[in-house]
Amino acid sequence: MKHTGTALPEWLNGGRVIELAPLNGRGMPPLYRGHYALEQGEIGGVPVVVARDRRAARLTPGNIAKHMEGITALTGKQAVYAADTIAAQDARRMVARGVAFISGNGNVFLPFMALRLTGKPKPAPSITELGVPAQLLLLGMLNHRLPAPLTYGAAEAYLPYSRGSIHAAFDQLLFVGLCKRLPGRAVQLEPACTGRALWERALPLLQNPCRRTIEVPQVPEGVPCFPAGETALAALTMLAAPRQAAYACALHDFLRLPQKPHALALPDEPVALQLWLYPPCLPGTNGIDPLSLHLSLRRHADERVQQALEQLLDDFPW
Repeated sequence: MKHTGTALPEWLNGGRVIELAPLNGRGMPPLYRGHYALEQGEIGGVPVVVARDRRAARLTPGNIAKHMEGITALTGKQAVYAADTIAAQDARRMVARGVAFISGNGNVFLPFMALRLTGKPKPAPSITELGVPAQLLLLGMLNHRLPAPLTYGAAEAYLPYSRGSIHAAFDQLLFVGLCKRLPGRAVQLEPACTGRALWERALPLLQNPCRRTIEVPQVPEGVPCFPAGETALAALTMLAAPRQAAYACALHDFLRLPQKPHALALPDEPVALQLWLYPPCLPGTNGIDPLSLHLSLRRHADERVQQALEQLLDDFPW
């Protein structure tokens, strides 16, 4: 624990700094002044003297216990031993003796606060992108394919995922603030906002569904394929059709094909086949999802494509 002389680590007090001030050591035995840098303040409303170990000599848990008792008796304040690190076995012995202590490696025992920690609290988990089930639920809400409020049962009927995956998707949508839970024992979600506002809020967390593009002689039979990329965008906007046709299918469907079409000889005008994380056609629809199409093209460098994507969003029935 770095000695600043002003504050204890912020993580000890829920992110709030605990301010300390140097303690006038007059009247303190030279033994205490030699071994410890003494500071005073409050922890949890309790007046304390924090005795930071100077590491002038090796102190045993028994030595520390006697010193903390002496400092408490002399100052009338709760003494708290502090060090950069405290070995696990020493921490156990000090806990047994009732010695309050704090260490930079997260070993903490403050009996007057009923607090015992054995490591620094881990930072709150972060989510940089939604998982596929959560993304599909959000897209289903935006496409008006799901009831509101949304229940586990309705989500399980909509998506071919396990109950555990659906529960995890609900947790993700709640955690990132895209949905809120309604009061009551049953878990029911409703969007935190609606329409394009929800889309704009979710956009940084949404994945590009296209994982890979390959060239094939023709659209493969036996798997659901849909016009995708600029081909689909041209059919939905004023964008001119591309020279090479593009289609998309779910990656898991493609992997089930007995013969992979990209292993065959290519003609002069092969087809671009996009392999998506999920089916391009959402449940209950018969064409590529416009919002997923937007996600697959949003990094496209062509300004004409970007203008067409904006038109696609303007025409979407929010």
